[in-house]
Amino acid sequence: MTYILPKDLSLNNTTLEGVNLHTECFVVADLYGQTQHDILFVAHDETAMTQLATELAYLLPDVSIVKFPAWDCLPYDRVSPRKDVVGERLKTLSTLANSTNKKRHIVLTTSSAFLQRITPKAFLSQENLILKLGQEISVDTVIGYLSKQGYQRVSNVREPAEFAVRGGIVDIFPASEQHPYRLDFFGDDIESLRTFDPLTQRSLNDEKTLQIGATGELSLSPETIERFRTQYRELFQTDVRSDLLYQDISEGRQHPGMEHWLPLFYEKLDLLTDYLNKPFIAFTHGIEEAFTHRLEQIQDHYEARIEGLGKDIDQSLCYNPLTPNTLYLSKNNIDALLKEVPHLQTSVFKTGQNAHANLTLLTPLMGNDIPKQELLRDFLKENLGGAKHVHVACQSDGGRHQFMSQLQDLGFLKITSVKGWQEAKQHPKKIVRFHVWPLQQGFETDDFVLITELEFFGEIQRKIPKKAKRSDLFIAEASALELGDYVVHEEHGIGQFDGLHTLEVDRIPHDCVRLLYGGGDKLFLPVENIELISRYGGEDSNAVLDRLGAIAWQARRAKVKKRLEEIADHLIAIAAARQIK
Repeated sequence: MTYILPKDLSLNNTTLEGVNLHTECFVVADLYGQTQHDILFVAHDETAMTQLATELAYLLPDVSIVKFPAWDCLPYDRVSPRKDVVGERLKTLSTLANSTNKKRHIVLTTSSAFLQRITPKAFLSQENLILKLGQEISVDTVIGYLSKQGYQRVSNVREPAEFAVRGGIVDIFPASEQHPYRLDFFGDDIESLRTFDPLTQRSLNDEKTLQIGATGELSLSPETIERFRTQYRELFQTDVRSDLLYQDISEGRQHPGMEHWLPLFYEKLDLLTDYLNKPFIAFTHGIEEAFTHRLEQIQDHYEARIEGLGKDIDQSLCYNPLTPNTLYLSKNNIDALLKEVPHLQTSVFKTGQNAHANLTLLTPLMGNDIPKQELLRDFLKENLGGAKHVHVACQSDGGRHQFMSQLQDLGFLKITSVKGWQEAKQHPKKIVRFHVWPLQQGFETDDFVLITELEFFGEIQRKIPKKAKRSDLFIAEASALELGDYVVHEEHGIGQFDGLHTLEVDRIPHDCVRLLYGGGDKLFLPVENIELISRYGGEDSNAVLDRLGAIAWQARRAKVKKRLEEIADHLIAIAAARQIK
């Protein structure tokens, strides 16, 4: 069965028209069903990639769907990508590198991530350490493996790529996982294995296995360090004695932003397609413009670094950039790749010069002075009388309940709620199937009709993204604060502003805000993360400082969030009832 691909479509270097962001999941599902390839879909950005992953997981629950995000830092930056971003990239690459040819995958990525060369597959194909409940293995063996892989030993695990040992208890935060793991040894046997919350230290779920791999996209092994040293000297021919990057790497220390010199650590980097088995690439609409914009951004940042050479007062901070083609694909590289790999380009336009998706987009139900309930009734009557399945996609379980309650009095109508697309196909055609599926565009094909809240209510309620504060405005904001003023940190609660301080980490100065908490605790917050705090809105005299690591603040947040969600659901129900009247 196909969803929206024309049955006579040639799946080789073609353009498919009539596809927008909200129908791309059906294109990907069709490509997966009609080919024997691994499917690589390139979206514009991470928001579109995440939305597509959610839609596909509902449509294809038994298929391996993985995301490969881009680094969350600028080209030629002095900072490294966030650990959680690197962790998700590593998890995807490790899954692909260690997959058998019989296992197929759908890989979702962004235009920026697609253009970047990545760690060679051979590095991530190395044997990982797999720990199982009841397995016989010594604590020393585990510690030795973690140390060799670059995990940092700490007293309490808080961040990815850290581990802690307390007697027979070993805490490990794998770089590719969302939560740390706690292993309880009895002698040389793993007696218990569970995840835990690093903030509260409370156990979350019992687990049976744990797979531990690389801590990052580059490894500071003797071999990679020597290769870096040799290539760095050959390329830049500079006095490396005062070069902090060179000195840190030479001594096996992590250096902020060292990932931007990734090509110097390996003989050859790979492309994302090198990790796939017979890859087929599908591109979102307008991907050429996205590539052009990204390549221009890369070139601009490279030229800025070149102009800055020799201008640093402190020569130890001199930035020697690699040429763009070393770490990123060029336009010629992309063209050469697409000559070798079959691909499909989607387009929202309808020029008639290319194949067109087998669908007709639905528009909001409109009628002069006709109640929307009657419009929907007539729409469903018309479609249920034919040979098509009828599906209704709702944004939430509460929205589905509200939607279904409005239609229960229609005598001709049989409705049911379903948990997945595969379950929905098992019901007779005369039954309307209600899904909790965050689609934002309804459409009609030869086989089914899919309607969303957009067509019925005319709009979909969306969360307004919270705007991050600009770090360059921080000084202006900080000047309005006085020592002792109360502020609220999103994760740690109420603290007191204790001024700006400069900390030297790895011989690099960092401007930080110092916050005081209960029990004498202190938190140093880098100014680039200033969006995490805001001025306390209550009376100072009534404020009570939270304690770092305590659960009181998180409990208050959860309670308020639950109450706000209850209020929101109530208001949505009232608005929906008014709309129908």
